[in-house]
Amino acid sequence: VNSATSKPRDPRSSKNEIPSQHVQNASTFIVHNAVCNEGRTDDGIKKGGERLANEIINVIRQEVNQRTGLDGTNLNNTSSKNPVDVTISVVGNSLGGLYGRYAIARLAEILVSPQPGPRNHASGIDSEGEADRTEKIYFVLDDNIRVHFNVFCTTASPHLGCANHTYITIPRVAEIGVAYALGETGRDLFRLNDLLQTMATSPRFLRPLALFRKRIAYANAFGTDFPVPGSTAAFLDRNSDYPHYFDEDFEEANDEIMEGIGRELESSNDTAISTPIQRKNDLSCPAAEKGLVVATLYTPQSDLEEEFKTENGHKRNDLALMSSSLDALGWKKIFIDMRKEIPIGATLPTPLAAIKSKFEPVETCPVRKLKPNRVVESRALADAISHSNKMDRITLPLGHNAICAFSRGAVSTKMNSGGRSVMDSLAIDLVNEISLWKA
Repeated sequence: VNSATSKPRDPRSSKNEIPSQHVQNASTFIVHNAVCNEGRTDDGIKKGGERLANEIINVIRQEVNQRTGLDGTNLNNTSSKNPVDVTISVVGNSLGGLYGRYAIARLAEILVSPQPGPRNHASGIDSEGEADRTEKIYFVLDDNIRVHFNVFCTTASPHLGCANHTYITIPRVAEIGVAYALGETGRDLFRLNDLLQTMATSPRFLRPLALFRKRIAYANAFGTDFPVPGSTAAFLDRNSDYPHYFDEDFEEANDEIMEGIGRELESSNDTAISTPIQRKNDLSCPAAEKGLVVATLYTPQSDLEEEFKTENGHKRNDLALMSSSLDALGWKKIFIDMRKEIPIGATLPTPLAAIKSKFEPVETCPVRKLKPNRVVESRALADAISHSNKMDRITLPLGHNAICAFSRGAVSTKMNSGGRSVMDSLAIDLVNEISLWKA
């Protein structure tokens, strides 16, 4: 799902990045770039999400029909055919990530669920109050197409909106002015209505998102993204204490979690749906090899009821609640440093660099400095990624298009070419994760 500025035909779109050699099973792997919102990104997230949901349904029907030799009429009217399993994974860039979150909520409402009242036992979201740990949750389209939610991924998406998350702090009255200039989408993003808060706290939106087997968010760190700072792309908040684990620490914590779940299930003769985290495979990571990956952190799944509790009788801050509610679903967050790949910048002369370092002492990466803590709170991570500690170079905050290697013409291709390794890494990771799904 593309952003407000990119188009499906852009040469460096994610469709062109999928490395087929990393597909691990014989399933048919189909990549579709959504077209429904091209040139229609100012009429609000709701309308864009509705269009995307309808496009997803149409694409599923079309692809299944092509592979079964049936036309739409026969498929809709034949209930005796063997079920067809289809998994969907959503990759949304920038505004496309919000469209994707709205669309999957609509899919959960439009499609038929054969299992009433399913619950994700780790997130604590349910509609009937009953837990079911033994069956995978799926939806049914046209009687015999079983739709499974697999991987949900966003790159530089403003999950918490743009209000209080601008590159330079501006007065609320200025935010309102910008919001109205950007149409209904601007009013959504600057939170002049409650849509984004509802999308981050309501079971209507959280439950479908919780049904994905994996959730991934890429964010620009260190002030490199002008329209979508890393704090909103990774839904971090300075009033949230939600725990984040560095990748190796989370694997260790995951072992402890699964040992506890295993003992619980052994005593109840039950079976877990899946583990909260999949062990890492020996995959190449071009972005890490180029030094662009600052850190990878995970949030553990938890009971959302705990996140909605008031503190000392006071209602929690809206942004903090939005942040922790999304975190409670369990995410993998990858923080990217695009500073050395942004071509527009200036290298400071040695004397100026020395003066700058005198007032801003050279230090290790602010995010990596948190690593000895093992568990990092959202607020600490939000502070760390807002730092910019390169002493010898000043760059413009052009990371928003660079992280996705946005390309439309020779100039943008050259300017954003530094993000190709990030997209290569994302594609490898995505194909691996998508291929891990088992019926």
